[in-house]
Amino acid sequence: MVEINAKTISTILWYGGIKQIKNILLIVQGLESTTKHDNYMKRILFIALVLITSCASNEEKIAELKEKVVLVETKLDIQRIENENLKTHRTKLLNRMDSVSKTVDEHYLPKEYLSLVTKRAFHYIFDKKKVIKMFFDDFNLKEYDVERGIANSYYLSPYAGDYEKVDSEYDLFHSIFASVDRSPEALQRLFTEEVKQIIYALFESNDLYEDTGAEAMVEALLLAYEELADDYETLPQIYDLAAKDYLSGYDEINEIIAYTATDEVREILSDENYTNYDNDVWSEIDSRLFLVYTFWARRYHEENQAVVYSLLKEFHRNVTKKKASRRGS
Repeated sequence: MVEINAKTISTILWYGGIKQIKNILLIVQGLESTTKHDNYMKRILFIALVLITSCASNEEKIAELKEKVVLVETKLDIQRIENENLKTHRTKLLNRMDSVSKTVDEHYLPKEYLSLVTKRAFHYIFDKKKVIKMFFDDFNLKEYDVERGIANSYYLSPYAGDYEKVDSEYDLFHSIFASVDRSPEALQRLFTEEVKQIIYALFESNDLYEDTGAEAMVEALLLAYEELADDYETLPQIYDLAAKDYLSGYDEINEIIAYTATDEVREILSDENYTNYDNDVWSEIDSRLFLVYTFWARRYHEENQAVVYSLLKEFHRNVTKKKASRRGS
């Protein structure tokens, strides 16, 4: 009797593989057909089938592993390409940042510096008469009514960021006006008696104050402020709507103004009283009312409304007084 055990089969598989197992089965079939041999053959057959299945399973696992290796290598290749692209973009960005930094150094001033100039050095560095005249001319009141002059003003346009471009004297003054400290204390320091007299004189020898609608606008501003003196809700509501989204809140702001504006304010800003200019219907009473109430909403937010009201009232009184005196002489 040929004795074949698991160790023998393992050795055969190692040296001869599956083909040898088949030969073994043929040999076993030639043995004496006894119950013992039948059972033994069944055991051999079972072990052989397990080993054959295991080999096939390993081949599938190896093939699957190879596919995964190829996939990982592909991903690594893609990642290497992306890393190279990132390095290239980083280099370009650093070069761009260097270029921007040089441009900022040459043509821009930080907001902090501009704010410091308006707070501390305005009265000592600049020709105040020249600066105020440039600001006044920017409204172009010989061509526009005061509302359009304000809307088209370059000096009143805001700017964003921490730096302001300064390539010319024009840019410098825009930066200064845009960075003015609007606190009550700063405004009182800025509007000295000398500055006020320079401003009054701009309207003294002409009819711009009346013709452009400036007089009507100032009168409406003064009256609206007085009427809202005890109202602590309307102006904050208007400011919040304008600050969140000016365009989407426009209709709602107008609804608040329509409810708030009195007949007296409307009369002052009516087409009959507002301006002598032919404005081609560019300016309408609703837009003038909008200007008045959003103006005070911003002042309320800045907490300088009382000082601004006092300055406007003093301005109106002095300009009208000087003009009345000129006409009477």
